[in-house]
Amino acid sequence: MNKETRTLPVELRVSPVASDGFTRTLTGTAVVFDSLSENLGSFYEVIKPEAFRSAMSGTPDLPLYNNHNTSQVLSRSPGTMQLTMDSRGIHYTAQIDTRQSYALDVALAVQRGDIKGNSFGFRALRDEYSDQNGKLVRSILDAELIELSCTSLPAYKASTLNIRAACPPELRHLLGPDAEDEDQGEDVIFALLEIAKRKASY
Repeated sequence: MNKETRTLPVELRVSPVASDGFTRTLTGTAVVFDSLSENLGSFYEVIKPEAFRSAMSGTPDLPLYNNHNTSQVLSRSPGTMQLTMDSRGIHYTAQIDTRQSYALDVALAVQRGDIKGNSFGFRALRDEYSDQNGKLVRSILDAELIELSCTSLPAYKASTLNIRAACPPELRHLLGPDAEDEDQGEDVIFALLEIAKRKASY
C-alpha cells in the first residue's frame, strides 16, 4: 500500500517557554474520526474510530515534522511526544526544543495563528466504499499511522489514490467526469503501449 497524506484544519496551541529556557509544549489533534472530508476528487472520505486502534495499541514510533520536512523533526513519540486517542480522534502533546531554529519558527507561527493545520501520513490496510446520498464515500477501517506534520495549509489534501481502480464496479457510476476522463486517458496509454509492443515483435 502506498502512503497517503491528509491535512485538516485544527486548533494548535503552544505553551510559554518552560523553566529550562527553551522547551515549549505543542498540542493539537492529529486525526479526526467520523468527519466527512472535502471532495478529494470524485470521492469523500471518513476515518472510522477503529482505523488506528491497532496502531495505537502499542507504543508507536511516530515523528512530528515541520511542514512535511523529514529533516526537521519537531518531536517524536514515545520520547518527547505523547499520543492519546478518544472517541473524537487522536491527539498529541509534543515537547519541542526552540534552540532549533525551525522549532522556534513553528512555536512563533502557532502563537500568531499562522499555522492552523495538521497533517497525517498513513497506509490504508482495509477500507470500504458506499453510496451516501449520491456521494461516493470511502471509509478507512484499518490503517498504519506513519507520521504527523504541522502545516500552514488548513485544507484537507486531495488524495493521490487511483479511485477508479479501488472503487467497486457497482459504485463507479458515482465518480465524476474527471475520473472518467482520467480512466479513458489510462486506456489510451495502455492501447498505445500494446501497439508499440506488437510493432517491436515484428
